Amino acid sequence: PRMTVIIGAALAANALLVAFSLSVGRQLFINELAGTVFGPASSVFFDTLLSSLGPAQVESVLAHELAHFKLRHIPQRLAAGAGMSLAGFALLGWLSSQEWFYVALGVPARSDAAALLLFLFVAPAFTWIGAPLLAAWSRRHEYQADAFAARFSDGRSLADALVTLYKDNATTLTPDPLYSAFHDSHPPPAARIARLRSLGGPGPSAVVSS
Repeated sequence: PRMTVIIGAALAANALLVAFSLSVGRQLFINELAGTVFGPASSVFFDTLLSSLGPAQVESVLAHELAHFKLRHIPQRLAAGAGMSLAGFALLGWLSSQEWFYVALGVPARSDAAALLLFLFVAPAFTWIGAPLLAAWSRRHEYQADAFAARFSDGRSLADALVTLYKDNATTLTPDPLYSAFHDSHPPPAARIARLRSLGGPGPSAVVSS
């Protein structure tokens, strides 16, 4: 029971941290609620974002966000996140009962609180191995959403919108390729913009179907 309370408190603290981050980082924040438990497909655009983009750019950004709903990216990420969380909690529950786990880390007394803290400290030393795979998966989703937006909206407008957002956020357009491949959840800006410009606007079949 104590471990359950500790895990619940950790989840609640994480939720509060996310809520705080969203409240202070609203300047260029786009919230994707598409296809989640919150209801039908929807995206929230803050006024500061709308003021920095033109109508065609807003339309292309919206098309990109709705692509994550249409292509079922968000349910996939929720399922993967839930699976990894359950696996992590199961591992935590098992380690909390192992005497060697505490001894190896220099903790003389066993307790649920100590197990949780030790687990949080130790886990990053092993979970980084999967970071490149998750980052590559996320980048693949972004490329797919870009292609969807270019098909049903305008790839050039989305590229222009990204340039504005990168400028406002002071994002480097040429990150280190190795670092980007390992850490970045979005494609490198220069490569992404070039790809969007090559895709151009919607084709005749997309215009008819839309």
